[in-house]
Amino acid sequence: MPATRAGVTPDPGPDTATVHAETAYLFRHALLRAAAYELQLPADRTALHALALELIRNLAGDPPGPGEYPGAVPYTPHPGDALAEELAGHARHAAQAAHADTARLAELQSLYTWRAAEHAERCYRNDDALRLWLARADLVRGPDLGETLRRAGSAAQLCTRMDLALELFARARATQREAGHDRLGSLAAGTTASLLRQLGRTAEARAAYADALDLAARAGDAAAAARHETGLAGLLQETGDNAGAEQLYRRALPVLRQAGNTAAEAITLMRLAIALKYQRKLDEALGLLRQSLELHRYNGNLREQCAVQLNLANLLRDRGDLAGAENMLRDVLDVSGRIADLFSRGAALGNLASVLADLGRVAEAEQCYRQSVTICRETGNRRSEGVSLGNLASVCLDTGRVQQARELYEQALAIHAAVGNRPFLAMHGCSHALVLLALGEAETARARWRDSARQLAALTAPHWRQHALAEMHRDCLRAGVPAFDDPPLDQP
Repeated sequence: MPATRAGVTPDPGPDTATVHAETAYLFRHALLRAAAYELQLPADRTALHALALELIRNLAGDPPGPGEYPGAVPYTPHPGDALAEELAGHARHAAQAAHADTARLAELQSLYTWRAAEHAERCYRNDDALRLWLARADLVRGPDLGETLRRAGSAAQLCTRMDLALELFARARATQREAGHDRLGSLAAGTTASLLRQLGRTAEARAAYADALDLAARAGDAAAAARHETGLAGLLQETGDNAGAEQLYRRALPVLRQAGNTAAEAITLMRLAIALKYQRKLDEALGLLRQSLELHRYNGNLREQCAVQLNLANLLRDRGDLAGAENMLRDVLDVSGRIADLFSRGAALGNLASVLADLGRVAEAEQCYRQSVTICRETGNRRSEGVSLGNLASVCLDTGRVQQARELYEQALAIHAAVGNRPFLAMHGCSHALVLLALGEAETARARWRDSARQLAALTAPHWRQHALAEMHRDCLRAGVPAFDDPPLDQP
């Protein structure tokens, strides 16, 4: 069958509802389609783009826009969102026509680029979301630009491009400062603080939270202030002050509920549950985690569901349900793999390793710890990297590799000190002392253990103190040396 120079076969006849296989193939073949496109004159191309834009819009319908900036009007899915990036491209090309309505087409390009970015995020296509948010940043100004840059930074964070994320957050904060938009500036500062906290840069995170709280107060945004207070509570929690963190979480929850912010409420419920778990209030913690998981399922947030399930698995382990904990963690590994959530995957592998160690499956546990360390390093999750290194050291100690255990504990302790992880600095410090004891350095081991045990006593985690005491008494008895808690710790 002959073809025109545009690569499309002649009209097959009166049955216009039928598309012949050859015609469909020629249209869909990428190289032939590109060749047909290049054969068109530039003016004809822009006209075709304008035509395609209008035809697809007529077919899919006009979606709602973002308002003054992304988030001003909540994003709701639209049937045309899968075609949004294509529509943005048609608008961009159509604007090159000599007599095009460039203002209207620029508005459509911005609209569809925003919807394409939101759609990519919803589908967990983080690389595409980052690219699209950055593309939109070239199309907008003022508060809209600042919020677009913040969203690009969040996408970069999900892509584990932490340096780029911090750079984009800094630009977002500067843009909102220049625009005088305190509420969005507070949001950008809070997002920055959250990432800094994740990276273990505690002092910088605290300063960013303070800036976020100041901007929220100036904007009169009580809900934003409550969210930032939960971030500060997280810093308290990570330094071992679970009781102080609990107070801040309980103060924030009614404000978040009144504001209808179910996403922030669910995250706060989870963090409160963790604070309660360390205080051994396990039944209340379990109920709060279930509430949090229900809210995240209602909102359709798979990433946050993984975070809650990680903590549910830890709670199941504490209650002795090792099989239930293992099953839940394997579910997290499955989901985090599907949505490319490396942060959750690294943490899940570390937690699974601890469960496997409890079950006596030591070789599997060691493999999971090592995988966890690798992923945590890739994602910049230094806190979890330190925890997994220290727990891996415990496996090495239990299997007779004492010198390797010493090296791993020392790496872990350096990270704990750098990121301000006081609970694990104390706990792994006690374990490191037992390694020194096994190496024959009894006096150094005694001093290390007593110093770490005093740190542990200052934390609201009584079960950890009991565990450290039991291990120390066992190892001192084996080594034939006096127990390290004699004289009592409140004496020199």
